[in-house]
Amino acid sequence: MHPASYFEAAAGFPPLPFQQAWMEQEEASPIRTLEAPTGLGKTLATLVGWLWDRQQRPQATPRRLVYQLPLRTLTEQIAVECRAVMARLGVAIPVHVLRGGQIDNDYADALAAEAVIVGTLDQVVSRQLMRGYCCSRWSWPRHFAALNTDVRVVVDETQLQGAAVRTAIRLQQLHQQLGGPAPRELVLCSATLDAAILPAGTPRHGLSDADYGHLVAQRKVGRTKPLITATAGSNSCSPAAPRRPWRWRRGVRVAGPRLSQSFLRRWTGWGARSDFPVRARDSAFAQQLQPGDGGVGLADGESAEHREHRKIRGLSGRELEAQGHRQGLGLGEGVGGVAAGCHRSVTEQ
Repeated sequence: MHPASYFEAAAGFPPLPFQQAWMEQEEASPIRTLEAPTGLGKTLATLVGWLWDRQQRPQATPRRLVYQLPLRTLTEQIAVECRAVMARLGVAIPVHVLRGGQIDNDYADALAAEAVIVGTLDQVVSRQLMRGYCCSRWSWPRHFAALNTDVRVVVDETQLQGAAVRTAIRLQQLHQQLGGPAPRELVLCSATLDAAILPAGTPRHGLSDADYGHLVAQRKVGRTKPLITATAGSNSCSPAAPRRPWRWRRGVRVAGPRLSQSFLRRWTGWGARSDFPVRARDSAFAQQLQPGDGGVGLADGESAEHREHRKIRGLSGRELEAQGHRQGLGLGEGVGGVAAGCHRSVTEQ
C-alpha cells in the first residue's frame, strides 16, 4: 500500500503534501521537528506516520508512541482522535491517558506490546525522571523503562512547555550517548518552534511550496483574520456598542466596564489575599473610577464592613489593617498605608 492510500484509510481524507512527506521518510532521525500552523494536522501526521513505520519497519520503529502535551484538554482531544484512527484501520492498539484525575498505568504491565500514551507534561516527564506522579515508588522503574526505551516521544506545542522541552532533548541525547536495548526517538511539534534549543544538525520538516499551493492548506493558512482597533478606555471593540452590564457576586447587577477577576479580588475583598501585590495596571485604572458613575468606586478610609468589624473586635483602624494583611481577611486591602474601602453603586437597568 502507498503511504498516501494508508493515510486516507486512517484519516478519512487525502494527506496534505507535508503529511505525505513525513510518512515517506526513509529513516527516522533520533531528534527531528515537524513545524506547521495550528490546525493543519501535525498530530495526525505523527500518529499515522508511526503506524506506517510500525508496519513497514517494525524492528527499527519503537513500540510505544507517547504524546507529551501542555494542557489537560489536549489529552482528551488527541486520545479521541487516536482511537478513531485505530478504529478506521481496524488496529487493536490501546490508547492510555495520563492526566490529573485520569491515570491509566496499564501500559507499564505490557512493555513488549504496542501502545499509544497521551499525557500531560507533568505526568510524562516525572515518569521519565523516575519520580512518577500518581504511581507508587515501587513502580517507578517500570514507568521509567516504558517511557524512555522503545518509545517515540512527540512533544506537541513546544512553545507552551518551557523547560520540559529542554528536558526531553537532554533525555534523548543521553540515550544516544549511553545507548539502550531498543530505539528511542524524539519529535518536536510546533507552529512557532524556537530553533535556538535544537541540537546542531537536527532535521526540520515543515510546509513546502506544494502545501502553500494546496487548496485545503490555503483555506487554513491564508484565511483572513480580522482585527478591530479598540480605543483606549472603552469597554468594547465597537464604538457604537452600548455599555453592557455585568453580574457581580450575590446577584448584584453593576453597570460599568468589565473588570478582571484579579482587580475585583484585590479591590473589593472578594476572595482577597492581602499578601498579593497590586498590579500597576489595576491600580491606575482604579484611580480613574469615581463613586456613583455606574461602576465600582474606591474610597479612602474605611467601609461600613470595616467599621462594623472593628466595632465587634475592638480593634483600631491600624490594627485591623495589620490583621487583614496577616490573615487575608475579605475586608479590603491596605493601599498606601490606608485601608482602602470599597463600595458598590447599583444602577437600575
